[in-house]
Amino acid sequence: YDFKGRSKYGVLNDIFGLVAILCAFGVVGPVGLLEFTEIRIFVAFLSFLFMTMLACILIKLSFVHLMSVMVIILIPTFLMAVGVFFIMPLLNDLSPILLLAITTCVGAGIYAFVFFLLASVFKRFGGRFLYSLYPAIIYKYTV
Repeated sequence: YDFKGRSKYGVLNDIFGLVAILCAFGVVGPVGLLEFTEIRIFVAFLSFLFMTMLACILIKLSFVHLMSVMVIILIPTFLMAVGVFFIMPLLNDLSPILLLAITTCVGAGIYAFVFFLLASVFKRFGGRFLYSLYPAIIYKYTV
């Protein structure tokens, strides 16, 4: 929305998310940490769908362009989560702070590597739309 100069639609999405989470907790009532996490993920998914619908309708964003942006975000995110999931059992004996620091560094490294790899692929095969969204530094350091 910001890229297209329509930031007011982003605010609509934020309002939708806030109302959805307040309604969810109003219906469910007090919950534990696991239930809170599940509700929050569900609300985030609904908010994403709402944001996607608004983008396609109000700012005429092509669904293909939207999916190309999502691919370059979701693939590194998924691979980062898998990588962290597999190293967590190896680090069980560490203090929580050290565990957090190591998994954050490993996750960030995996994400950055895969993201720049995908960005390089899109650069070579004509992903002009994606490059209009990237900061210049990403374009500069991809091959």
